[in-house]
Amino acid sequence: MSQIKLPANPEAEQLLLGSLLSENDLYFEVGNRLLPDHFADETNRNLYQIIAQLVTEGREATPISVAAAIGEDLGLSKYLSDLVTAAHDAADNGIRHTVPGLADEIITLAERRRLKDAIEEARAIIGASPGAISNTAARKKIEDLLHDLPHASDDDSETAADIANRILEEAKHIKETGASPGFRSGLAFFDDLWDHSCPAI
Repeated sequence: MSQIKLPANPEAEQLLLGSLLSENDLYFEVGNRLLPDHFADETNRNLYQIIAQLVTEGREATPISVAAAIGEDLGLSKYLSDLVTAAHDAADNGIRHTVPGLADEIITLAERRRLKDAIEEARAIIGASPGAISNTAARKKIEDLLHDLPHASDDDSETAADIANRILEEAKHIKETGASPGFRSGLAFFDDLWDHSCPAI
């Protein structure tokens, strides 16, 4: 497989693909919300896109038909077969998972990767121009991302702009004082990402 960008759950991606290859109709339970870009692994992303195309066109998506759509690749054919086997083994061993549940996991992790990217971009802007904190693209980028996320803050009265302002003001404080990040954005996984990925600005 190709290099995976973290945070990610390769097993969830593989189990979902194996389940779809085993039972194509399951695609319609997630196809309206799970997109190829939600996959962290490039190979899995491409496979999901091909499965989706075949199924929506009314064709059967099997390891053979998917491999044929991609072209000659013996390694990929084996990988596809292994995905189906893994999905069957999980079911046989009593491992409970549903395709919608796996899709939720994959989508949530994709959102976290997007936030992590936003943090890194905001840090770069802050580092290049500390005085630009008040009216910068960093605030707009974080605010836009927060608008797109289905996770509410602890305080329902807070807007994405409020959270973005708080994040950037704290970033400015950290940069100026060297203090360690300990603020709360209101989004638990955002705070965790900041604490673990951005120990200093």
